[in-house]
Amino acid sequence: MVRTSRSLSGKRAAREARAVVREELHGRPVELVETAVLLAGELVTNAIVHGGSELRLDLDLDGKLLRVAVCDGDPVRPTLQPPSADRENGRGMLIVDSLATAWGVDDVGPTPDGGKRVWFELDVGEW
Repeated sequence: MVRTSRSLSGKRAAREARAVVREELHGRPVELVETAVLLAGELVTNAIVHGGSELRLDLDLDGKLLRVAVCDGDPVRPTLQPPSADRENGRGMLIVDSLATAWGVDDVGPTPDGGKRVWFELDVGEW
């Protein structure tokens, strides 16, 4: 069982999140590690761009299920945007949706305005 929680902020938050995931999953199948690193980076980048607050990265690996969550102080939930060749961004959640076993959003209240926890799961047994 692996359980990690880290506070992140600033321009290096996505890089730090990817490093934490890579470190915690060391020794696991490369495809699993790289997928988890990519998805964690997408969640953190999304939180920075749209939330702009202090973040928390939570990673739980229990048995055959990996869950990575990013918490921020913005209550606005991410949405899947239709793919568009005209936009330079907006594909992050589409990537998460296509590669994760499951993903979702939970309401949390780290600030008076509320907040959210965006998470994804990967079935480790599939790797």
